[in-house]
Amino acid sequence: MGTFRVDLQAGWCDCGKYQALHFPCYHVIVTCSSFHHDNTSLIPYVFKSECVYAIYNTTFKVIHNKSYWPP
Repeated sequence: MGTFRVDLQAGWCDCGKYQALHFPCYHVIVTCSSFHHDNTSLIPYVFKSECVYAIYNTTFKVIHNKSYWPP
């Protein structure tokens, strides 16, 4: 294991996963828990369920003429 420093305001953790994935790593979640901070508030909107559902809640136009289809 080890010791990691976390800065919630800067969105930073020593392990580097928080910065690389833009998603709270284990260390950030534990830090939030110890300070009674809601870690779900650190999850970017694009990763939240309602955003993903909204992406697929649209209609796609069908291209009927095969000559317009990409190879």
